[in-house]
Amino acid sequence: MNKKKRALFSVELLIGPWRKVVPGHICKMLIAEALSEGVCHKKPLHEIMGYLITSRRVFIVMDIPDKNIHELFRDFYERIRKKIKPYLHSHKEHYDTAKTDKEMVLFEKHELRNNYLIRLLCGKKVALKYYDPNLERLKNMLQKQEYCSMVDYSGAIGPVIMHCRSCEHVKDENQHQH
Repeated sequence: MNKKKRALFSVELLIGPWRKVVPGHICKMLIAEALSEGVCHKKPLHEIMGYLITSRRVFIVMDIPDKNIHELFRDFYERIRKKIKPYLHSHKEHYDTAKTDKEMVLFEKHELRNNYLIRLLCGKKVALKYYDPNLERLKNMLQKQEYCSMVDYSGAIGPVIMHCRSCEHVKDENQHQH
């Protein structure tokens, strides 16, 4: 990653109506794959510091150069379009497939303002001098999520930071599959 001016950027994405056509577990997996692919570019635009993917929402905390935010989302949306296209074509009665390429609303983007959630997704502790039942519910909910950076998939609690040092092995594997 280059040392240009960078910022921590947090966003909440409401998944669009296409989520009703793509089965829930596959929807989450496709989103996770699209996020991972974005990190594994030759020149990655960002580093994902924390994430949570639920059936209706995607929460992402990224370290990103300010100027690349729009490019990042354009690329991410394009990867999602390609991944969901087969599902939309199989449900033509519900979706105008001509509209899917550019006009379909994939996500509704909102600023993520929940500081507790941001800190937890980045693997940071939230220590209060008092008991907060909402914070405890949030921690418990995050520990049970399938696609969440707070929970390491080996079962350990901690951040799962997504970045790619060298993606040549991914490129080589893809070439051997074709």
